[in-house]
Amino acid sequence: MDILKEQKTKKGINTEKKIFEVAIKLINLNGYENITIKDICKEANIGVGTFYHHFKSKQELIIEYVKMESKEIIEYNNSLNNDKSTYDNLISLISYQLDYFDKKGKKFVNNIYIVALSQGLSETGFYNYSLFKIIKEYVNLLLQENIFIRNYTVDFISNLIISQIFGLSIFWISSDEKSMKEKYLKDIITTISIFKKGDSL
Repeated sequence: MDILKEQKTKKGINTEKKIFEVAIKLINLNGYENITIKDICKEANIGVGTFYHHFKSKQELIIEYVKMESKEIIEYNNSLNNDKSTYDNLISLISYQLDYFDKKGKKFVNNIYIVALSQGLSETGFYNYSLFKIIKEYVNLLLQENIFIRNYTVDFISNLIISQIFGLSIFWISSDEKSMKEKYLKDIITTISIFKKGDSL
């Protein structure tokens, strides 16, 4: 029974993976609003019932995909060199996030925002996204280590950094710039340096 259950679980995981791959491919080709669940099922060669066994809606599919991918940034953060400073690791994390945007492309990032905004940020769990939590943890550490000026709160600094990352990503989506990292990483580092003791612009 355990073997059968394990095989069924593996089959389910493979089906979800296939649905993710097909959905992202179609969304990037045609846009989120222009594809249906039937389109996804046809391309993935599965029944509509199979889709609904895994996801309640097209919106949930995208949200679950982002949650799944957010595990990668947790793994990356855990792999960062403990010998480096907290500040350097924060910059490495942000650089990794911009690399992620570049790798996924403008259409994908734009479609994630469409889903998040249309469904409500709190409803989609957007604020529970790993990047938000990890940046807040770094800012808290930098204040404790007396690296950041204590005139500002954890929330104020974290929200400013996160707002700039996502705000600049919107500028990038609507621009001709190929790489978000090349265009905006220095700007984000400059903003962060405002809170760093001993740094001057």
